[in-house]
Amino acid sequence: FDIPEDHPTLQNIDNVVFSKDAKELIFYPPGKAGTSYTVPDGTKIIHDAAFNLCKLTSIEIPGSVETIESNALLSTGLTTVILHEGIKKFDAFPFQHCHALEEIELPASLTDVEINPFAYCSSLKNITVHENNPALAVTDGKLINRETKTFLCYPLASDEESYTVPDGIETIAQSAFDTAGLHELILPEGVKTLPPLYGCRNLERIVLPSSLESTSLHLSNGVELTQLTCVVKSGSFAEEYCKAYDLKYEYAE
Repeated sequence: FDIPEDHPTLQNIDNVVFSKDAKELIFYPPGKAGTSYTVPDGTKIIHDAAFNLCKLTSIEIPGSVETIESNALLSTGLTTVILHEGIKKFDAFPFQHCHALEEIELPASLTDVEINPFAYCSSLKNITVHENNPALAVTDGKLINRETKTFLCYPLASDEESYTVPDGIETIAQSAFDTAGLHELILPEGVKTLPPLYGCRNLERIVLPSSLESTSLHLSNGVELTQLTCVVKSGSFAEEYCKAYDLKYEYAE
């Protein structure tokens, strides 16, 4: 494609669409030749769906980039992602459906993450976070946000049958467990919110704490709700929720 030099808002840099001031990467053509790409230094924003379905297997993102927007690298073949210090924010699901991605390291500067960045990354085994990151951390291989007390990501290549969310967590992020192979999920006291658990086909038992205040568990497409047993405490919101949505439950000991 061609963008005239006098275009008021866009420019072409190596056949990639940028804003006129070169601070925003807007569109990387899916048919562009090559399997690796280095985002130019000086770029500040990678737009939503900018790399959607592109052929890249490797990308390097400089520290000048402050925000990677929603679904920016959706359904790419990435196996290598290099994120430099300076990146501050992930919007929703920037690496969703990157099925070849097995590991990733997050810089200390990246602190603004509220929703699972790696939803449906079926091969993801290992997440590491720079030790100086004040917000994000990895606990037992799982990504959490300590500042907001949010559980962000359960790596889908984990082979556990049972998992207990760490103490201190209050919120389970959207898609944090989607398509996980777990048979049992245990939520500790303190957890207040639980989204739907899409695609957790093996899930048979979930422990719901008395601290739970809201959930949409009944909307968990892909979960065999008839085979799922919720463990609740008498008089809790979780008990009333199970009664309201006709979910099988038993009382905690």
